[in-house]
Amino acid sequence: MRGYFFIYKRTLPSGSKVFYYQAYKPDGTLTSGKSTGCKTKSAAIHYCETLLMQGRIWTGSNILFNTYAEHFFDLDSIWVQDKMASGTPEHPALSPLYLKKLQSTVRLHLLP
Repeated sequence: MRGYFFIYKRTLPSGSKVFYYQAYKPDGTLTSGKSTGCKTKSAAIHYCETLLMQGRIWTGSNILFNTYAEHFFDLDSIWVQDKMASGTPEHPALSPLYLKKLQSTVRLHLLP
């Protein structure tokens, strides 16, 4: 599993030491550090190897913001579906008017 991630120790403001990892992107550069939550190097390596085997290790993304945000608040988006699942038919978690406001804010203020 060598060559896919880099492990390092970081001291938190509380004084405790936690291991972080950086993953190698396809172009060979490292991503920003992510916490493993582990206090020993062997546990951090095991954590990263598990993420790697599950295909969940974060290696960064080349997606542009406008591509990501353009349909983020549509009714069929994963985020909206997840939020709506916590509501009921009588009391939806997100109102249609609120979703329209979010879509408008993205279109008028964030995308330009």
